[in-house]
Amino acid sequence: MSCSKSVVIWAAGERGEWFEFGSGKPVYFAAAADGSGMYSAGGSMMTVDYSGASGVDALVVLAGCPVKRLAGGNSRVPDLMARYTEKLERTQFHPVPLGRQEVMVITISESGGHPTPAVNGETIVVGGQSISIDGVRFRLAKFGKPVEEFTGDTAGWDEAHTEQQARVFLRRATQLAGAGRAEPAKPLLSRIVKDFPETNAAQQARELLFKLP
Repeated sequence: MSCSKSVVIWAAGERGEWFEFGSGKPVYFAAAADGSGMYSAGGSMMTVDYSGASGVDALVVLAGCPVKRLAGGNSRVPDLMARYTEKLERTQFHPVPLGRQEVMVITISESGGHPTPAVNGETIVVGGQSISIDGVRFRLAKFGKPVEEFTGDTAGWDEAHTEQQARVFLRRATQLAGAGRAEPAKPLLSRIVKDFPETNAAQQARELLFKLP
């Protein structure tokens, strides 16, 4: 299962094809009456929350495939590393470590006010909303009763999701190494080898570690 689908976020006047998503068969889908929803496929998972519980107009949370290089949209976000640090007025990106994973939390606010996500155990807290991972899907503490819900075959999910999470860290480490920043790249590569030893990304991380000064 590969990360070949694009996720386009177009909100509050800011548009960008900023994320990749797994291309496998859907394993979970749910839609609430307010337009909020959850979707999981190909080792990736995503939720969009319009309830307002988080304190922003829309909350988007993704895990699985890496952030991709900008393929259009706001030129103030020129590349991966800048996207992690630069704060746009209405759309903000928050990479949040949750266990072995990195979850991308995106807050969209017309007013420009953005709560800072915090980790509490195995839960991410954004304003009055809490997000956790339950198997192949996100779980929101405040999510209306689904008006539509689907659960599919989850065979192969764990393997695909693990590989994709390893590639999240590999992509960041590769960018650091390519920019001549070997010292911050090495701990990321070592983490891949330790936490995801059986993945293809781990083999690439070992090779890159060997080459770095």
